[in-house]
Amino acid sequence: SGVSALVILFTSFQSLRRHLFQFFFYSHFVFILFYLFMVFHAKANHPYVFAAVAVYTLDRVLRLARGDVIPFRATQVQTLPGNVVRLRFPKRKYATYTAGQYVFVNFPTIALLEWHPFSLSSGPKDDLCEIHVKSLGNTTRALLNSIQGNLSVVPPLIRVEGPYGHLSSRYKRYSHVLLIGGGVGITPLISIIKDIYQLEMSLQSKAKHARSAWIKHVYLVWSVPTEFEWAWFAETLVKARVLASAPGYPQITIAGHITQQKSTADPSLIIGRPDLETIFRYVEGTMMSEPDPVNAQPPTESSLRTASL
Repeated sequence: SGVSALVILFTSFQSLRRHLFQFFFYSHFVFILFYLFMVFHAKANHPYVFAAVAVYTLDRVLRLARGDVIPFRATQVQTLPGNVVRLRFPKRKYATYTAGQYVFVNFPTIALLEWHPFSLSSGPKDDLCEIHVKSLGNTTRALLNSIQGNLSVVPPLIRVEGPYGHLSSRYKRYSHVLLIGGGVGITPLISIIKDIYQLEMSLQSKAKHARSAWIKHVYLVWSVPTEFEWAWFAETLVKARVLASAPGYPQITIAGHITQQKSTADPSLIIGRPDLETIFRYVEGTMMSEPDPVNAQPPTESSLRTASL
């Protein structure tokens, strides 16, 4: 049992998990040997072992109840710049969705036993769930390669577990909401924006779900390496800007920062990393000045001073 515990310990280092996730994942199944040896080692261990096995079994049963045991094919798949795959798939019928949640996804044709967490970029009331998978490890790289090498792209088989989690702050209680994200980490913030502006919802759904009248202004700061990554959610942000000028919707200020280019064809994007201290002062200033009109266009470099590359 001691050897089994050491195997689990020494295969848990972050560098190994990052670069050899499959080895890290499968090596942890030696926990079965750990408990077996604990049972044979002494009868005094039996209550602790059986209690742990009971809790683990209950957890697995509950997770199976919240997930799809039988693989199904995703509804839509699309490759995006920056080695990102966008997947859309049906929502679970009896699940409750809120902005900022995540799901565990398994690609059985690539790695039968591996489950990876992905934040939902879809809104709570969207018809389909949406995730953005960036190629970072063996499984996600294999997923990207299987799609890029397929002339007639067929959505992959997946299994989904969840949704899980919730935001630590209830943003609908505040009049001003500041969202800051980098790269593909923007996905839960996009879910929040879709929820606030009711994007991707039909007119019938909008009539059933009233918007939060308390939110007056939304600020989004998104930093990406190049303007190609900006295209991931450019359409969504354009829709939010259009709705922000309509009655009953909060204003929106979007600051897009490009960190690995010296110039950009899009004048609304800012070259350089965001200066958070300046951004906080800018938001505080607009909060103090309202209800006076606030510019709903992206701040210029003079209004949001950026750090040099």
